[in-house]
Amino acid sequence: MKRSTIVNLNKSKFVDVISKNNIVIIMAFFYALGILFGVLWLKNSQSISKIAEQTFSDYLTVRAGKGMFSVFAASFAGSLPTALLLFLCGTSIVGIVLTPLAVCYRGFEYGVLSGFLYITYSLQGIAFNSLILIPCTILAVFGYIVSGREALKFSLKLAKISLPKGQAANLYGDFKTYCKIFLLILLLFVLSALLDAIMSVSFLKFFSF
Repeated sequence: MKRSTIVNLNKSKFVDVISKNNIVIIMAFFYALGILFGVLWLKNSQSISKIAEQTFSDYLTVRAGKGMFSVFAASFAGSLPTALLLFLCGTSIVGIVLTPLAVCYRGFEYGVLSGFLYITYSLQGIAFNSLILIPCTILAVFGYIVSGREALKFSLKLAKISLPKGQAANLYGDFKTYCKIFLLILLLFVLSALLDAIMSVSFLKFFSF
């Protein structure tokens, strides 16, 4: 009896965690889906392979032989447009559709780039991905997922009051909170860019591409 009770409690806690973080799970799913699409598309498309090659070339150009602040600025500038897009998605009903797509696209970009490294440079590509790309990408991904969660939540609020039978509501206070949360989320992208700069300056010199 006690054993079944414990099992039931564990199940209920698991369900509760899922229900409370369902939007986070959705965003993570779309990011992972983007990675999968990126890797598969890279293998079956010559044009995507060329784009991946150019993307990696641009990636090296702004990092190889550059100072830490220069790399930091370039890395942060690379994340900022998506963060801004996600913020804007939350201010519109269409954000319900565009937010998951924006997160998925960032996953697609990473899937294409990491797949290109594995296919083209084998062990060196794996080492480069593990040592330089993955650490800063983890922070950035967390930023995209949290941004996506907040954007989707606010977009859903707008949708509820915009429906024919929706109740009118003053979202001014909610929007102020929304803006403050996004300012805090930007810190994740700052940390990601800082880590990118540190890892690039420290270890990029050991790779030859």
